[in-house]
Amino acid sequence: MENTFELAEENVDDQRLGTISVYIETKSNRLFFLRILQAATIEEFKAHKQVFVDRNSQKNSNFLELHSCSVSEPTLSCQVILEYPPEDIYEIRKELKSEEFLRFFVTQVYSTLIALQRSNPILVDIRPDHFWFDKTNRRVVLVDNLREYSSSYNRQ
Repeated sequence: MENTFELAEENVDDQRLGTISVYIETKSNRLFFLRILQAATIEEFKAHKQVFVDRNSQKNSNFLELHSCSVSEPTLSCQVILEYPPEDIYEIRKELKSEEFLRFFVTQVYSTLIALQRSNPILVDIRPDHFWFDKTNRRVVLVDNLREYSSSYNRQ
């Protein structure tokens, strides 16, 4: 990784993202993760590559920030660096009991789903654990499903 990142933890098994390495951006102390997606066939590799080309063109605060994506055709792999969502939606259950926060949260989820629809869905197979509440920026963000990564055509 670039000199602007320091390794925080390696081989983390994240239920949403698969096996990742977590890095800290030294200038901002923001967390990012590195994931290498290995394709079994050239068709799957092309699908992975296209998803991240599309993903990179979608600059939207409702999606995790894609820092970089590099592809290796000889090895059929994509290396992606994305903003790391350290907790999932289940960790804010107590806060959701407040009517004011619940209204705010539901509005954020609705805005996120509208953004998803407008993205010509680059993220699919949405489940509750694919939502992250970014407390710092008070926004709901969709987390890419990288644990069971496959072409969007193969997902449910």
